Amino acid sequence: MVRDGAFAVHWQAHGLSYGIPVSVKDPLLRGVDCLANFSRSALSAGADAFKHLLVLNITARRETLAQRLANRGRERPEDIDRRLAQADKPIPARLQTITITNDGPLDQTVACALAAVQPVKV
Repeated sequence: MVRDGAFAVHWQAHGLSYGIPVSVKDPLLRGVDCLANFSRSALSAGADAFKHLLVLNITARRETLAQRLANRGRERPEDIDRRLAQADKPIPARLQTITITNDGPLDQTVACALAAVQPVKV
C-alpha cells in the first residue's frame, strides 16, 4: 500500500506499521474535521500532509503510563521502558498543540479533550 501511494502519512512505531490513508483528504477539503492517532515521530510529516493539523497531545505522568502499560499485559518490561522513553520526545515547536493531562479518570480526560477540539461557540 505504501508503494501504491495509499497513505498521506505512514510510519513505524513499537514494531508495528501505521498509516493515514490519502482518502482522508477528501472530507478535509469539504471542511470536515478528522481525528487520527499519530506517533510523535510522524507529526512533522503529518503537518506537511495536512495544512491545518492540530496536535491534541494527551499525556500522563511516567508512573501513570508505566502502570497502565503493565496492566494491559501486552508488553514485556523492556518494551514498556522503550515506550516510556518515546513518550518524552518533544513535539515539534512549529505545530499548533493543545496538551491534555490524562492522569485521572478517563471520562474527565475525554471531557477535556472534547472541550479543546469542540469549543462552545457563542
